[in-house]
Amino acid sequence: YYSPIKYPEHTETGKKIILKRMYDLEFITKEEWEEAEKEPVKIVANRAKRSAANIHWAPYFVEWIRQKVEKEYGYDRFWRGGLRVYTTLDLNIQKAAEDSLIDYLKDNEHQGALVAMNPHTGFIEALVGGRDFWENQYNRATQARRQTGSAFKLFTYTAAIDTGKFSAVSPFFDAPIAFKRSKKVGKGAEIKEEGEFWSPQNYEKYFWGDVYLWQMFAHSINVSSVKLLQEVGVGKVINYARKLGIDSPLNHDLTLTLGTSGMTLLETVRGYATIANYGIKVRPMFIQKIEDREGRILKENFPQGETVLSPQTSFVMIDLLEKAIDYGTGRRVRRLGFDRPCGGKTGTVGWPREKNTDKTIDAWFIGFTPDLVAGVWVGNDDASPLGEKKTGSAVAIPIWTEFMKKALDNQPVKDFSSPPGIVFKKIDIETGLLATPKCENALWFAFLEGTAPTQYSSPEQ
Repeated sequence: YYSPIKYPEHTETGKKIILKRMYDLEFITKEEWEEAEKEPVKIVANRAKRSAANIHWAPYFVEWIRQKVEKEYGYDRFWRGGLRVYTTLDLNIQKAAEDSLIDYLKDNEHQGALVAMNPHTGFIEALVGGRDFWENQYNRATQARRQTGSAFKLFTYTAAIDTGKFSAVSPFFDAPIAFKRSKKVGKGAEIKEEGEFWSPQNYEKYFWGDVYLWQMFAHSINVSSVKLLQEVGVGKVINYARKLGIDSPLNHDLTLTLGTSGMTLLETVRGYATIANYGIKVRPMFIQKIEDREGRILKENFPQGETVLSPQTSFVMIDLLEKAIDYGTGRRVRRLGFDRPCGGKTGTVGWPREKNTDKTIDAWFIGFTPDLVAGVWVGNDDASPLGEKKTGSAVAIPIWTEFMKKALDNQPVKDFSSPPGIVFKKIDIETGLLATPKCENALWFAFLEGTAPTQYSSPEQ
């Protein structure tokens, strides 16, 4: 009620009451009273808050900084001690993030979040935690744990490729399958017979038959991905998720690869950033340096990297993520005009209260170029449906694409470079074998040395 921003008319009334009281108590003359009444109310930010780096552009980011610094240095020193906090925020990228997310959310009542991170340094360059900070300070980028859907498949396929037993053209047969349950499985699966069997379903409600691993990943084929998880091992995939940067509790069952575990947007972006950084995991960084009022450095953070995956396996995953954008569920990125080299994965979570429904409750897209990783989540705080067919492709990709266009405007185009130990082969996508010169349906794929096919799709070479 007393906010000068929301209710300026109340502030004006209050000004008149105060000036009248000051005149009655003889603090000011009648001339001063009348002159002051003519002056409009000026809103000036608190000095300590003004030092918090343009809170109107990055309120969720600034609030995160406030909580951390105030906890470490105390209330009085934070607000009155003259601390200078140097952050990783890039205001141009932050503005692109806010504009892109809010532009979508303005036409509905949904919530959303966006995080952008430099994969090499860990610098958080933009963060938006919701549609309106002044209405609700809950940070959906760092606090909300939501099911990720197929965005989790990155960790399953990374673990598989890293064994050396699987490649982009490893064959699978996508068909109905039922698993005997020893405990309650996660959401997103159909129970054939309560208490006994669980049967995973594909989003499209049909089965693909003969498929190759790259198609399973690009098209987010659930049934075959569960089979892959079964072959690799649930425990191993969880270990890889931990190595890549996931800290949230994870379901230890075959629903894991369907993204039934709750994860934050920030940690999911970190996991993808490890792949974009060729297997080097970096710690997300918000604060670069803190100084006291005399300029003495109290704290200084530097990028910290840990090699957790080979650059070769990382590059194969980059190649698969590029295929997901060029030929799979992420192809809307190209349709919306973003043509830079990039990789990414959608995630969609169905409404668990109805079987055989197209209603969704979570929509994700995590994608990256060589120097910028960004993740988008859209949903509702109460996990109510977004609507029919509100998939990661339909909802999150347009936000991500618009953001990346703005964030990278006027930046040079960069491509991913392949490390030693990678071989490229042109593959007949019908047979999964080496393509002949006459093959009309072929694509180039990256392979770890020793995992590429050696046979041609026909005797002709």
